[in-house]
Amino acid sequence: YTVNRIPEETFDELQKKSDGIARLGVLRMDVDNLGDLFSKGFGEDEKNLATLARISTLSFQLGLFFEGWVKKICAEPEYANLVYTVYAGGDDVFLIAPWSIVPGLARRIVDDLGQYTARNPDAHVSAGMAFIHGKYPVYQAAEDAHDALEQAKRIDDGKNAFSFLGQAWKWSEFEEVCAKFERLKKLVRAKGKKDETGQEGLGAPEALLQTFCPIGKERCKRQNKTGVGEMDLARRIQIKARCGTRARTRAQDRAEKTARRVGPEQVR
Repeated sequence: YTVNRIPEETFDELQKKSDGIARLGVLRMDVDNLGDLFSKGFGEDEKNLATLARISTLSFQLGLFFEGWVKKICAEPEYANLVYTVYAGGDDVFLIAPWSIVPGLARRIVDDLGQYTARNPDAHVSAGMAFIHGKYPVYQAAEDAHDALEQAKRIDDGKNAFSFLGQAWKWSEFEEVCAKFERLKKLVRAKGKKDETGQEGLGAPEALLQTFCPIGKERCKRQNKTGVGEMDLARRIQIKARCGTRARTRAQDRAEKTARRVGPEQVR
């Protein structure tokens, strides 16, 4: 198996398929404590059941998931022609895609790995995501995403975490953040406007999002955490998902005003 997914579009074109701001997300993932899986996963001392065949099988099964199953995920309609696979195999993944689909893709890989390993508590992955624009050097993007991955792995010895927007979260915590994000979208969506699931917006002013920042930071202080809080992170995601559309709209408005003032033939 080889995960060889290369979209037809350039990075500049691919980033425009993001929801909101036009940016790419660079995702790097790998299995936590892989050495312990091989050295202690078959037992220790006299109870060690490790054999060459069993170790080889474990290595093959990990490769089968990251090379074979991840390839299948990336080929699904939700991700087809959107994911640029730099590398996927062995025990790690390096992907580039429109930023807005990357967290969901990472969560899908994590969940499927859990099913693949029968929810073995010692078999899990950590991940980190970096934001880049279409002309950003890939080698630098790789370093940025690696730094994010290392931040996730510093959360504790058990790891099983995701670094997103400069903050490391346990996957279970990040699920809660995503749920809050969906509630924020519903809160500020135009009243009566429905999303893809049929839920109507509540029509609250977007300025209300700013009030959630101190709430999240205060919660972090109470929990002895650093960085942003859950609600603040959800607010940041919401702002990123909205500001790209706003920026494009303002640019279009300026262009239209200029065209009306000087005539379309003089506008470059």
